[in-house]
Amino acid sequence: MKRMYALLSALVMVLPAAVMAQDAGVDNPWTFALCVENDFFFGHTDRYYTNGLSLRWTSPDVSGAQTESKISRWAASLLEWLPFKKDPESRRSLSFSLGQNMYTPDDKNRSDIIQDDRPYAGVTYATAGLHAKGDCLMDSLELALGLVGPHSYAGDVQEGVHELIGIRVPNGWDNQLKDEPIVNIFYERTWKSLYSGAERGLGYDVLPFLGGALGNAITSGSAGVQARFGWNLPNDFGISRIHPGLDSKSSSDRRDPQPVSGSTSFGLYGFASLNGMAMARNIFLDGNTFAESHSVDKKPFVAELTWGVSFELGRFQLSYAHVFQTKEFEGQRDNQKFGSITFSYSF
Repeated sequence: MKRMYALLSALVMVLPAAVMAQDAGVDNPWTFALCVENDFFFGHTDRYYTNGLSLRWTSPDVSGAQTESKISRWAASLLEWLPFKKDPESRRSLSFSLGQNMYTPDDKNRSDIIQDDRPYAGVTYATAGLHAKGDCLMDSLELALGLVGPHSYAGDVQEGVHELIGIRVPNGWDNQLKDEPIVNIFYERTWKSLYSGAERGLGYDVLPFLGGALGNAITSGSAGVQARFGWNLPNDFGISRIHPGLDSKSSSDRRDPQPVSGSTSFGLYGFASLNGMAMARNIFLDGNTFAESHSVDKKPFVAELTWGVSFELGRFQLSYAHVFQTKEFEGQRDNQKFGSITFSYSF
């Protein structure tokens, strides 16, 4: 199993490098992003969705004159075949990521199954995504492959970190969901329906979005809106988080403050978003698909309110978000709160 993870890691490392060899440029950069989500930021120690980690690479534009490598030509032709809006001016990009999420019940002292609380669960996954971005519209399609259960090693990671920093080790990981491969597709469309039109200086935009997921991990539909206001807004489609899936920062272009060669452009803005989700399946609450396991009765609708701030300097971006989520299952004592930090670099 560890060899499988090593192979996935190698693929996610090598494929971006293969495209980068010919496609990257000063005004057409790669973007690397590291996202960490944890409930520790609000005084909670490992409750419900307790930790998420994602490493992501988003490619340069692989369409039109930018397309030189064989991998890029293949990706560009695939993007043309997909049901994205056929805009000749749109920029097409690929994304690759590795991630791991952890979920625990409220009471970590008990070693038995807590029937009215969510199961222990972890997932380790890799994604590959295709993105088409115009001036006012972005389509994203991602495939996630991974593993839920003991061989995701989420429990081992949490226990090891807790021992290292000297805090309580959860006692119930022996009751976690059983091993199950996951295959999931994520799709999202985002619009710029209202924006200031200013490429520099004080500006604002409003970004409605619709999305859906299909697979044995998550099957859901979602709709929401994000609003941003501040100085030197980037020419992207907003701050995104770990789902898993669709945690991509879209490819940049020469109108962004970030990637211009030698630039020390400064950007600072606040953002807020509201997202509603209709959940048909959530393996982390419903339990294993093909085996008996601990499960709880999930709520069919969940709402998320997110607000935060983003800072950009040259090629670097640092964002922090406070996420408030309504209860996900029957018997959940409190709403969920956690923080999300994203660091990205365009090169």
